[in-house]
Amino acid sequence: NSLQIQGKQVVSTEETPPIYARKMNGGKDAKDKSSNNTAATAEAKEAFSLQSDKLTAFPSPFTDDVTLRMLLKENVNKLDVVVFDMNGRAIFSRGFGSVAKGVWQQKLGLSGKGLANGVYYIKVLGLPGENNQIKVIKQ
Repeated sequence: NSLQIQGKQVVSTEETPPIYARKMNGGKDAKDKSSNNTAATAEAKEAFSLQSDKLTAFPSPFTDDVTLRMLLKENVNKLDVVVFDMNGRAIFSRGFGSVAKGVWQQKLGLSGKGLANGVYYIKVLGLPGENNQIKVIKQ
């Protein structure tokens, strides 16, 4: 078994990558590669689970607010996040300026907006290439 991103193997569950083995062993080289293999592999998968410009949202379902996370492959001058209801009406928007490349994570600020329970779509505008959209559920 292995973790693949864009068709390339980045983590194998057969052997722990050395950097993660050292981290799991207090920063020292691991003497026994099989020790901590499961924990190190889980950590490696989490580190590589974000794909470039792929939007994720959590928790979903959410009760109060939702956090967005995305791996940006380049700096972005301005991002606009728009939340739509099931009828396609924009019910919330928020802009973010000068977003640096790397992992971008931001709580949207939906608490106190009086959103009814149901399905919502969150769209991120301003990314190079295709814009991202994700479905979330409010309970």
